[in-house]
Amino acid sequence: MATRLRFSLFFFSLLFGALTFATDPIDLEKLEYENARDIAFRVLHLYPKEKYTYVGIGRSMTPLVAILKEINPDNISVLPLSNMYHRPGKHEDYDSPLSTEVEKRLFEHFERFLPSPTKTQGKEVLFLDFVIGGGSAVATEEYLTKFAKEKRPDIKVKMLIFSPYINPEKISKAEKDYDVISTRDYEVLSQRWMFSWFDKRAEFGNFSYPFEGSETLKVNESQERQQFLEHYRTYMRADVELRAFVLRCFEIFKKLNPKSEI
Repeated sequence: MATRLRFSLFFFSLLFGALTFATDPIDLEKLEYENARDIAFRVLHLYPKEKYTYVGIGRSMTPLVAILKEINPDNISVLPLSNMYHRPGKHEDYDSPLSTEVEKRLFEHFERFLPSPTKTQGKEVLFLDFVIGGGSAVATEEYLTKFAKEKRPDIKVKMLIFSPYINPEKISKAEKDYDVISTRDYEVLSQRWMFSWFDKRAEFGNFSYPFEGSETLKVNESQERQQFLEHYRTYMRADVELRAFVLRCFEIFKKLNPKSEI
């Protein structure tokens, strides 16, 4: 019983507070930031910004978007989209396909939030998403692919999934060849992703079926959002590793674009 209680307290602390061993407190907000920064570095290493433009799907990608915007603000977009389980065609374990009218509204939403053709020119669009089972990622990707084929042939859809599982069940079942980064080495951020920690800290609110017009979406000005932004700005200003990384990116850009006035 005592062991179970200690584990429960530890688990709760990962989500909602700071742990203290002896007199040394652990700053979980900073650990979360460092997890997000390290994942962002990994993304930029594997998928360089010269070849990709990035889109964070839904609210979970809030911390990655914040850091990627600091590194290259013109190369990251946010796609508000939550609880997407409507998949084109007939499939078990999914909701029915969207009607023509609802699909039209969803595509208008895509058009409003996805990067413009000038930003996708010569690049693939890397969509970032956190999943557990992966059903929402499958449904989202298939509608994004349909949208790109019908409306935006300049968009080349590529999915990068973050998950505590190496082979998320529904992605594997759908035989999707998505790239997957395990979150097991990023414990604080992974736990917060799993328990929807960023819902109140995301840039926009919830956008989900029946997909009413996304013009009604407003920028989140909640206290939780403002505190999140202030914490990340503070950490980024003091982050020597981040500054060094940005400087390396700048030097590489200048070598590839010697005539640039930046």
